[in-house]
Amino acid sequence: MMTLMLFCIFQFSPELKAAGTKERDIKAVFLFNFTKFITWPESAFNSIDGLFNICILGKNPFGESLSKLLKNEVVGKYPVILKELDQIEQAASCHILYVSGSKKRDLEDIFIFVREKPILTVSDIRKFVQKGGMVGFFKQKRKIRFYIAPQSMREVELVPNSNLLRVAKVVER
Repeated sequence: MMTLMLFCIFQFSPELKAAGTKERDIKAVFLFNFTKFITWPESAFNSIDGLFNICILGKNPFGESLSKLLKNEVVGKYPVILKELDQIEQAASCHILYVSGSKKRDLEDIFIFVREKPILTVSDIRKFVQKGGMVGFFKQKRKIRFYIAPQSMREVELVPNSNLLRVAKVVER
């Protein structure tokens, strides 16, 4: 059942030209769905706020799509909230960190900051995963796909579901 759901979510993502479907909406759905196929260590939830924080570093490329999608959502027992950040130092409590293209020049500092933290890093910056990120969106035949670096994830105790790895393009470092 889980494999079928993953297949539908990831393999048959709507084509970008579909009526009313925008690339940012599709990426927003992917971003939230990663929470269903990745396990975070208990240490990632030791924060006082008791929330699951999805953060955007830099200019928000999702418009209202992501905030509407996350309204009233939970991951496990943790309510999901969206945080928009200007500086990487604000990302300490993030569980997912989407790095906007506006922060492309800061990648080295971003990767240094998150190096030993259980923060899933995601972006659509070209070669993001090859440069040190964990998940990188790309377009293929008018569909959104993603690269994933499971070794980078496991180094910070994030555990990707094997079904997730089947639908991604795996990048080994």
